[in-house]
Order: sequence, then structure tokens, then C-alpha cells
Amino acid sequence: MSDESFTLKFLSEIELDFSGVYPSRICTTEDYLFIPIPKIKKIIRLDYEMNVKMENFFSGDQRNPLPYCFNIPDAITFSHYNGYCVCDKAKSNILFFDQSGVFKYAKSPPGFVECDFNQPENIASLSSHIAIIDAGLNLHILDSFGILETCHIQDLPGSEHIKAGSLSGFDEKFYLITQNANLIAVDPFTRRIERITLPLENIKGKPEAVCFDQAGNLYIILTEPAALIMLDSECLDIIATYERFGYNCGELRVPKCIEINKRMIYIIDDNRLMKFQLINHSES
Repeated sequence: MSDESFTLKFLSEIELDFSGVYPSRICTTEDYLFIPIPKIKKIIRLDYEMNVKMENFFSGDQRNPLPYCFNIPDAITFSHYNGYCVCDKAKSNILFFDQSGVFKYAKSPPGFVECDFNQPENIASLSSHIAIIDAGLNLHILDSFGILETCHIQDLPGSEHIKAGSLSGFDEKFYLITQNANLIAVDPFTRRIERITLPLENIKGKPEAVCFDQAGNLYIILTEPAALIMLDSECLDIIATYERFGYNCGELRVPKCIEINKRMIYIIDDNRLMKFQLINHSES
């Protein structure tokens, strides 16, 4: 067992109206959170401290036939192109923006064959690669020149009913989690695929989404019932849990996606954004 003692502490939450259509991924910087609101075809920029005032970072103005018009934007991540990537599920499109939110191009870098996606649902990034899950349960791995490889997720070992939020990237590998709590690691360089069995035998609930912190600790959102679980960097021990379920402030209901910035943890759950802090008691 790990010698370190951790606590997942609830800090605050803010109400957001998703109208029943939730994003698969949000992303953060030192100053802002970027949150897709698929129903209103916008991505909002929210202060890091979760102040109520919000700004439209990408508006996707539907009145003009522009290439960055959104239909159902439901995932955003950083890209190795020094900007952001956005999944637009309904338009089967991946849109690339610079750091200021200015549209750059769609689908593939200019000068290369356009990539085709079947309703992309989530996107994750590494230093030189991007991975995309689409509605057909395909995992597309891209580099700067376009699609390197497409894996059919149902052909991967233990790929029972993978949710869109199950995709994450860390330490130059992409990870997916299955409903029976197997973690699948895909190396975009060697194309090697491995399965990691997680110690969740006594945990109720189904994995919904995963994320890694900078130390390599793994966070898993569970539903039915809702919970947040943290595993050590070797995925051997559960080192923290948050299992408060209910409809009061700070209680989990139907968590959908998770993002981590240093020791701050953000979860989309029902019509709200929740903020948690990871406390390492061994450092105090």
C-alpha cells in the first residue's frame, strides 16, 4: 500500500445549464477553464476561481457559413499545434484554434489529405499526437500529418461498452477505461496495446471517465452509484475516494467528465461544475 495519505476535498460549485447534453471533455489553463455547452453551440471561458462571469471563447456563430460554426461541440483539449482542438459531433468535424480562439483549420492540417470522422465524441492530446473516439467506436490517432492509425475499439481486449469520457492521455500514451474496470493503454509510437486490470473489485459503480494528474495518479469517475476514486501512479492501490451521493451542494449525482490542473479537480455533474482539491497529508 502507498505510504502517502490523500484527501479529495470539495471546494465549490457553479451552476451551468447543459439542458441534458453534456460535454465529454473540458480543459484548463492557469487562468481559465474552457467548457463546451453543446446545446447552445458555444464554448465558454470561465475564470479559474469559478466566478460567475463567463465569456464566449468560441461562439460558433450559426448565422454565418463559417468553417468554425458549431453544431454539437462536446469536447475541447490542448493541441501540440500551440492551441486548442474541438470536437463537433454533429458535423463530424475536428476544429483547430490558436491560443486566442482564432480559427485555424478543420479536420487536418493544410496541405494534407482531410481526415474523416464519424461523429467524434471525445479528444485527448499528447506532446505530438491526438487521439479521437467517434460514435462508431473507432480510436483515431493523429500526428501533424493526419491520421496515423485507426483502431476499432471493440477489437481491443476487454473493450466492453466504453464511454466517450473514458479517453485520456498521459506520459505519451492514450488510455481508455472499460465498464468492467480494465484500463487499456495505447502507445502511438510503437502501436502497442496493453490492458491493465484495476483493483476495483469491491467498488460499486461503472467507470464513466478518467484523468491523470501530473504525478501520474489516476482518477476515475463512477456512476450507478456516483463516486470519484484516485489510484496511485502504478494503478495498484486506491489511495483516496469521494463517495458522497445526493442532491445537496458537494454531493455527486451523475458525473460526466473530469479535468485536473495541478491539485485542482473539476467535474461536470448534472447542471453544474464542481471544484475539488487534492490534499497530500504526507507533505504537511
